[in-house]
Amino acid sequence: MVIEYSGLTIGLKPLKSLKSFRSLRSLESLTFFGIVFASVMMCAPSGISAQPNYGQEALVSMADMLRYQYAKSGKGKVPVVAPFKKFGMRHIRASKVLEEGDERTLWGYRVGANMEYDKSRQPLYRLFKKNDFASLAVIDYSANGSNKCELVFWGKKYYRRFAHELRRMGFGISNSSTQTNVLEFRKKDTDVGVDVTIWPDIYIMTFLIIGGK
Repeated sequence: MVIEYSGLTIGLKPLKSLKSFRSLRSLESLTFFGIVFASVMMCAPSGISAQPNYGQEALVSMADMLRYQYAKSGKGKVPVVAPFKKFGMRHIRASKVLEEGDERTLWGYRVGANMEYDKSRQPLYRLFKKNDFASLAVIDYSANGSNKCELVFWGKKYYRRFAHELRRMGFGISNSSTQTNVLEFRKKDTDVGVDVTIWPDIYIMTFLIIGGK
């Protein structure tokens, strides 16, 4: 597990001259604000920061994900080559969670393990724990018959970027007719669809074969 801390440094330069009492009052107000702000940041719990902590994001491409999902379906004539290493991810071996013969593969970028994960009652994506909002993971169902791929992330910036890429490629977006927290990205005459399941703390982007529409 990687734990990152960010520090706050406030510097005050020596005052050379004061031209008026008004400027003195302004300086006092600014200094007081700086001291109070620093005190609040020092006393805040480590999980709270002034803004979300984004590290360097994984270079995930929606075009690559769509091509990979289509290749897995066997409909295309391109080789099935997982793009995850190209995105900067590492293969995760989870022998204590995945039973022998489980054909799912796990990949991660800036993720740790959720030590409270209970596989008897929680979905597999709850195994991952983010290090920051640049964290991202993949559950690839490449060979177990379900033929889908799940992209797991926590940062809203990821969602906005991925949704923008899909819309630029001609995908429309609509609400799911069966689940209130699912958005569907579909494109006419395209066999690959994308469902985004949105929970308060996590996003699950699922690439699946739906048949041309």
